[in-house]
Amino acid sequence: AVSFQLAPYNSKETVIIDPWTSNPNFPFYNAAYDINFDNAGNVLAYGSLTPLKLAKFDNTGALLWTYNLTGASYAYGDFAVDEATGISYIGEGKTGPTVVHKINTSGVDIAQSTGVMGEIWRMVFDRVANQIVIAGGSGPQYAAVMDTALNHFELPMGTQDMVLLAIDNCGPDNCYMAN
Repeated sequence: AVSFQLAPYNSKETVIIDPWTSNPNFPFYNAAYDINFDNAGNVLAYGSLTPLKLAKFDNTGALLWTYNLTGASYAYGDFAVDEATGISYIGEGKTGPTVVHKINTSGVDIAQSTGVMGEIWRMVFDRVANQIVIAGGSGPQYAAVMDTALNHFELPMGTQDMVLLAIDNCGPDNCYMAN
């Protein structure tokens, strides 16, 4: 049996519990390392191993497609989703130069960056500036921002590996926080 505990709520309002689950059924290594979503209600899961895979599910949990990352198939490098367009950006995690892949809403790799940096460990999509923010290690480039055309711009962010990354809307510009 499945049960749910709810915090105090307004009993005059409708409570919706939508617990669909889907197994990505990645062969070889069936694990999703990260998940994200788009504004159309789709969920994307990135994981597996040799090759790494990006799976897209619709809002009912039905698998729409699976993209196989060729090249750096052994090193997870995170991914980011432009929630407005549904386009995904996958980073290779291997020792550089690493590549960012642009995957369209049908699961097709439509563009690749030139070598970006030493290793990609975290990626987020900055909705305000319409760019991808990347953090990693094995420098000297430990962070970068990249526009959606996959042109590379460096950020001068110190000389330490960055394993965590977050964006906070600080007004007209965003604040990037890394650790």
